[in-house]
Amino acid sequence: MQKAGAFRLVAEVRFWRASWFVLTALLISSGLLPSGCAPPPSPTERTRVLEEARQVNRVRADLTFLDGAETEGRQTASRGFARTAAYLAQHLRAQGLQPVLAGEYRTQYAASIHRVVNHRIEFADGDTTRLSRGEDYLLVDVQQSFEVSGAPQRPAISGVIWQDDAISDDRLWNVSVSLERRATTAPMHVVGMIPGADPLQRDSVVVWLAPADATGMQGAGSWTDGSDLAIPSAVLLAATRKAAGMQRTWASIPHTVLVAFFSGTQDDCQGPAMLARHFPWDTDLIAGIVVADMALSDQCNWNEAFSRVGAPITVLEANQPFSSPAEYGFGAFRPRSETQRQEAMDVAASEVMRLSLEFLDRLP
Repeated sequence: MQKAGAFRLVAEVRFWRASWFVLTALLISSGLLPSGCAPPPSPTERTRVLEEARQVNRVRADLTFLDGAETEGRQTASRGFARTAAYLAQHLRAQGLQPVLAGEYRTQYAASIHRVVNHRIEFADGDTTRLSRGEDYLLVDVQQSFEVSGAPQRPAISGVIWQDDAISDDRLWNVSVSLERRATTAPMHVVGMIPGADPLQRDSVVVWLAPADATGMQGAGSWTDGSDLAIPSAVLLAATRKAAGMQRTWASIPHTVLVAFFSGTQDDCQGPAMLARHFPWDTDLIAGIVVADMALSDQCNWNEAFSRVGAPITVLEANQPFSSPAEYGFGAFRPRSETQRQEAMDVAASEVMRLSLEFLDRLP
């Protein structure tokens, strides 16, 4: 009797639901109900909308942290990048990815990197006035130490970008920048794996990559020219969450997916080259490589960096979120905090959602 009652209840629900849609269609066709008044969304539709909203909120949280003040510009082998790597590793662990080392997602490598250890720019006539990095000037891609002085024109010095009204009067000035070039084991990549579902194909691997580092540009604040934003890392995080969820729910990805966030893209692209040289997989079994990058970035030639791997490479480029660039006196450079503004965040989150789906579309 209970089973019969349940069947009757299901039949009644189906009848009234069908009647609702038929009645709505008749009212719309007769003009009694505006066409914009649609039936209430189904539970499945509501679930999909809520899930998309949750995904967008997660993307915004990723962008807020990765381009925020705490990561200090994410320069390779810096305190800010260590915080970035810890954040990425935490999220790979939360999604159940397997680490490439025993219990550890962060892998270190040796690299020779540039570091500005001392810098001083000052007016030196009468009362000495020292200029402030990040307010009066920026240091960008300095290749060697130097010390120069002069007057009265603003000096053209490779690696120094002046604020528009810095050194504008007839005063003596001194510029001194000390650079250290040293070998270090501090740089690191963050790498995890989603094991393939098919025992016959899981030895074949699809590689997903994104740069996680940036130029740093720390001074009174953190600066960016738009080419080193955190959008590629956020794309890879979003794609990884979706792929890991698909694998847990449906076991629908036959190949293994290796996910790597790397550093060292600002120092002669040493980081990606080191990853390719010491790849944590048999390179003959790589089915393809997909890289997320900024459209304006020219730091790395990905085909050249991974030429020794021999697998086909696809580069997915994200557009810069600054739709109406503001001038801050440093030309193309803007405060990294501008990425947190509503308009820029909306564009960045949209780019992340778009490109994360393209990663999934390129699975074999």
